[in-house]
Amino acid sequence: HALRDGDGGGNGVYTYGSTSGFPTSTHESTNYWVDVTFSSQPATAPAAPSGGAPTGQRALTDDVESAGGTSPSAPLTTTPTTSPTVASTTSPKVASTTSPTVAPPTAPGAPTAVIATAGDASAVVSWTAPPNGGSPITGYTVTPYVGTTAQVPWTVTGNPPATSTTVTGLTNGTAHTFRVAATTAVGTGPASLPSSAVTPFGCTDCTLWPATAVPRTVSSTDTASTEVGVRFTSDVSGFVTGIRFYKGAANTGTHVGSLWTATGDKLASVTFQDETASGWQQASFSTPVPVTAGTVYVASYLAPAGRYAADANAFSSRAIDTPPLHATQSSPVAGNGVFSRGATSTFPTSTSKDTNYWVDVVFTNRLQP
Repeated sequence: HALRDGDGGGNGVYTYGSTSGFPTSTHESTNYWVDVTFSSQPATAPAAPSGGAPTGQRALTDDVESAGGTSPSAPLTTTPTTSPTVASTTSPKVASTTSPTVAPPTAPGAPTAVIATAGDASAVVSWTAPPNGGSPITGYTVTPYVGTTAQVPWTVTGNPPATSTTVTGLTNGTAHTFRVAATTAVGTGPASLPSSAVTPFGCTDCTLWPATAVPRTVSSTDTASTEVGVRFTSDVSGFVTGIRFYKGAANTGTHVGSLWTATGDKLASVTFQDETASGWQQASFSTPVPVTAGTVYVASYLAPAGRYAADANAFSSRAIDTPPLHATQSSPVAGNGVFSRGATSTFPTSTSKDTNYWVDVVFTNRLQP
């Protein structure tokens, strides 16, 4: 009998190798057409003992049997018959090749690292994909929350779906958090932990200080050519379209405004034209400069005759917050109210008494193409 699969293992067995080896592997119950030649008796009889009758045969005396029967003086005897040893034909045990049980797919896990960045009535939300439970992820559901109240969910699909999206239709000026859930053919998994809260904001010509703001000291006594500036961030990505500063009557000469990265790369500059004798002065860049939410930038201008506006200790204990713009509070590693000395515009890195030099930016996130 060639055994069927399951009776001690699979049948149709093989092994790889350049020399003979015991075959234990199986594949689709294949018949490799290997056979045996079998007999229930040895191929040849064993040799008879020396000088006697062949094994298993009766031995006779030298007397001839009489017609009446066997001679009483010579009874018949028999030689015991010993069966020859035959090699065992018990089939060796074969390692089981039964396929292991495969667990069915489960629902996906919860996405992680959900990050939101506010925009104008919108937010860009990104996340890290979760374990898919053995079934490909086919989509995500992004749900905004105002407090604990869920808002209209946002669906992301694709093959595979993206792990970021822009959620629109949000309420400007209202804080939102976001939770994300993944979906597969099995179903929708648990929602992520909420993102940090962000507040969408839309503005045109936003500034740190209103047009009515006036420094306590409109003109300092310093007469050296000085670049003065402010470190600032924005809650939303957008564009800086220009620089503004408060001018006292003694702050004369040609003023040049600049926008820098926090490490000193100049992004844009502009020369002020048609200035008034005093008050807020404003100049626009030839091309608006894109800025990223939450990133620190420096706005500055060159006062060639000194006499710039200066209010000491303005950033010592607080930031200037005019959402979406913020002039950052001074810290031991990053003071605010920055300046540099020189006849030409240079990146300001020095600080003194956390002074507000009344430098500002003009920002928008509603720039029309």
